[in-house]
Amino acid sequence: MKVFLSEEAIRYVQRERAYLAQFSRRASIAFSEQVKRAIRLIADHPRVGTAVAPVEGIRRFVSAPYHLDYVIQADRILVVSIMHARQGPADLEKDEDDDFE
Repeated sequence: MKVFLSEEAIRYVQRERAYLAQFSRRASIAFSEQVKRAIRLIADHPRVGTAVAPVEGIRRFVSAPYHLDYVIQADRILVVSIMHARQGPADLEKDEDDDFE
């Protein structure tokens, strides 16, 4: 099945590549290759990821340290987000003391 990336996932890949390239061109390339391998695996085995509760239909594939969240649709697979395991969702708001309580 063919895999597509959402605009959000594309932006994340671009930002992460640019960030890593500041420190190491090799790290930036390795990140790109890791994402490509993960996408090929998801394409070949769409149910490789685990279901993400409580979100219906979202599956998560972990290619450490990155998480790829995706949806299996009738004619394609859509990667809705990619994020480093140490990063939280962008819409979480922190309190003044930098915790989430």
